[in-house]
Amino acid sequence: TGTEGDDQFYPGFNEDPALDPGSGDDTIYALGGNDYVNAGAGDDTGLGIVADRLKDISQPFNRLGAEQSAIEGTGIGLTITRRIIEVMGGSLGVQSEVGVGSTFWLELPQASVTQHVESTESKASTEPGEDGQLLQAQDTVLYIEDNPANLRLVAQILGRRKDLHLLTAHIPELGFELAKAHVPNLILLDINMPGMDGYQVLQLIQADAALQHIPVVAITANAMPRDIERGRAAGFTEYLTKPLDISRFLGVVTRVWRASVRR
Repeated sequence: TGTEGDDQFYPGFNEDPALDPGSGDDTIYALGGNDYVNAGAGDDTGLGIVADRLKDISQPFNRLGAEQSAIEGTGIGLTITRRIIEVMGGSLGVQSEVGVGSTFWLELPQASVTQHVESTESKASTEPGEDGQLLQAQDTVLYIEDNPANLRLVAQILGRRKDLHLLTAHIPELGFELAKAHVPNLILLDINMPGMDGYQVLQLIQADAALQHIPVVAITANAMPRDIERGRAAGFTEYLTKPLDISRFLGVVTRVWRASVRR
């Protein structure tokens, strides 16, 4: 079958011009296994990658020299693909030979789809909080971020959470309007944005009586110690730096969200 694997795997492979330079043929296929499923694999007959550069293929925005050519791209596709696969407990592998082409594959652990859905829905709708309140079947998280790649990454990560509904805004002004309209349980906020930065958005949220109770988590590339200290002093509930540590990100979202819905 492998259609879900294709959705996660092939776009990242196809959008990364350093890996699929637009020449030659591409083949996608899926295989089954025992504990793990080879959920998707792709062959191409393109330029190939030299062995000492294979370790660099998952670095964001590293196009392995393709930026010197006429091939369009950003170098973020495979980074997103690998992170999504790792969140699901899988792995991504590659073999390549210069002048021959490359083979990419992903492996995901076997699981019962029915059991997974039932377990997720049960936890989301019936798990009691410390005060005896039940967590709602679906609560809202708002992510304000001007970078489309980051929006897609977080959307794919949280999209697997059936207990959360994600709203996104690519400009801060729209984000603030969405916050007022939906009053989310949690706001994820970039800091470096054009026009209005994250600190200005945070100040608007803190000044609004209907929104000031909402926890706001910073997600930013500003990772120096002084940046983190400034963020905490400004009132961010948590301060996460890019590139995201996915495990920590999921842990922070779950902890802060649960604290919010139990209030």
